[in-house]
Amino acid sequence: MVNLILKLLEKIGTLFFMLAAFLVLGSMPITLLGLCLVGILSLFTDEDYTQICFFISFLIVVLYCILQDKLDEYKEKHRKEVDKQPKERKGTYIDSWYEKYINDKKIMDNENKRYQKEQQEEVEKILSYRDNIRHASQQNYVSLNMDKSFVRYTKKDIDNINDWRKFEQFVAKQFKRKNFKVILTPRTNDGGKDIIIDKNGIKTYVECKYWNSNKSIGREEIQKLAGAAMMDGVRNALFITTSTYNKNAFETAKALNKNGFNIKLWTTNDLLVFINE
Repeated sequence: MVNLILKLLEKIGTLFFMLAAFLVLGSMPITLLGLCLVGILSLFTDEDYTQICFFISFLIVVLYCILQDKLDEYKEKHRKEVDKQPKERKGTYIDSWYEKYINDKKIMDNENKRYQKEQQEEVEKILSYRDNIRHASQQNYVSLNMDKSFVRYTKKDIDNINDWRKFEQFVAKQFKRKNFKVILTPRTNDGGKDIIIDKNGIKTYVECKYWNSNKSIGREEIQKLAGAAMMDGVRNALFITTSTYNKNAFETAKALNKNGFNIKLWTTNDLLVFINE
């Protein structure tokens, strides 16, 4: 009875050992599986294969463990080599991608800088144009309000002066604007001329009469101006009036011009043509 129990325990132990080996080894070879099955069959038959199965199973387990260690070492070595290659390739890809990203970013930065520079230049041009226009407008405004040098004058503007001395000053300013050297004589004791003008070395005496149209210029006024010029050795004279000239004035001027003297007779219209040209 005792031997039977011991024998049964031996078979059960062997069975558990083989099952444990099966569980530990995982994917067991067909041979080992067959041995386990033979061991299991011996439990239910009179044939005793327990010791043989145990010995063979133990031998296979030992060999399998040894080979498994070598196989694990080989797999680990191979895995490291395999892992190393993808890492290198992956690293190379990442480095290449990063380098491309950096290059593209530099290109974009350069393009952005160039675009911003162009935009800044355009803005500066616009601001410069604006400042120039503003400056020119201010200059024109000052000029128009100071001497009206850019205004086209009319007869009404001349009539609105309404003062003989202001008229003399106005005429003197217009000649100065035309790049003449101008001398405005005193209000009294002017020596028979109101303005002395000079351009390119040619001196001319100018007499201004701010009269209304009811009173015309005659021989006496023309002779007075011509006499003042001749006494000072000046051969050119200009008479300007807001009124008109009578027949005697024109005849006197014509006679003087025939004798080598140069005198011109201007009315308001002649003055306006000179100013506005």
